[in-house]
Amino acid sequence: MQRLAVIGAGPAGLAAAQRLHASWPELEISIFEKSRGVGGRAATRSRPPFRFDHGAQYVKATTPALASAIAAETRHDITQPVWLLHADSQITPGDPAQNIEAKWTYADGLTRLGRELAAGLSIHLETGVGQLIQHGLQWELIAQDSGSLGRFDGVLLTPPAPQLRTMLAASVLPAERQAQIDAALAPASYRRCLSLALGYATPIERPWYALINADRQHPIAWLAREHAKPGRAPAGSSLLIAQMSPGWSLAHWATPVEDLSGAIQPLIDAILGETLPAPVLVDRQGWRYALPEAAADGAALHAVNDGLFWAGDYLVGQGRVHRAIESGWAAAERILARR
Repeated sequence: MQRLAVIGAGPAGLAAAQRLHASWPELEISIFEKSRGVGGRAATRSRPPFRFDHGAQYVKATTPALASAIAAETRHDITQPVWLLHADSQITPGDPAQNIEAKWTYADGLTRLGRELAAGLSIHLETGVGQLIQHGLQWELIAQDSGSLGRFDGVLLTPPAPQLRTMLAASVLPAERQAQIDAALAPASYRRCLSLALGYATPIERPWYALINADRQHPIAWLAREHAKPGRAPAGSSLLIAQMSPGWSLAHWATPVEDLSGAIQPLIDAILGETLPAPVLVDRQGWRYALPEAAADGAALHAVNDGLFWAGDYLVGQGRVHRAIESGWAAAERILARR
């Protein structure tokens, strides 16, 4: 193998490419990302004077390898705990064992993780791949605007499974292989999530950093005091991140952002036990493929040696940054084994 294409510059694709770059410097690696930045859902948005992580909220380092991948000189541990939110809006302390684990972020936002993983790599931003064409032992990538992106000896595919199924349905490869891939990817369905950032010109202090609705019975799946992280809100202000349940998100997917805060604010007031003033900031992000419900059939995907490789949360069945990184590393090892 001389040339490898990586589709997607999220944590899985970047982690795989970074490991391959270090272990196999002769391999020419080209990463194609449809959006304007790297990191996928490890994303940060700036709305002065606020800055917030509107996708993934932090990253865990559950192994020494993960800890070494998160730059120690810039990372910050969110020390306040995560508590439980119940269907009746009551809250209780969370699992002490889980709260012992570090919750890493960065002062300038979680997007720094993507930038650090991307260092030294060749990345083509705003370049969506719409089709693959098999030419013997090589694969040609066709951009969504129909231009050829070149031929490669291998392709690592990291986007969400539904996007991969759409792309591969438009691709040119043997029908039997196409059907086998589609069947393997089919179990990996996703939950939607509306993520709302609400800034207030008043302090909101609590003994917890965030609340998680573990029983999935509340409209708010996750409520975080984003200002518990460094560099997120000016002194005397507060910043909340409300990530809504799949059902609520789907029902309000097309609701204008100015109406969303009116629908969410009473829910937040009930949880906090106080009536907050009108927010000075309301920001919306819709994640169509937020969290996988189940994993794809990884064994079936990995079984065929035709130059296609697989990584991402669709193989894990969980939307966790550290698990996506580990999936990328595993893909890199499979690629290294076939050089």
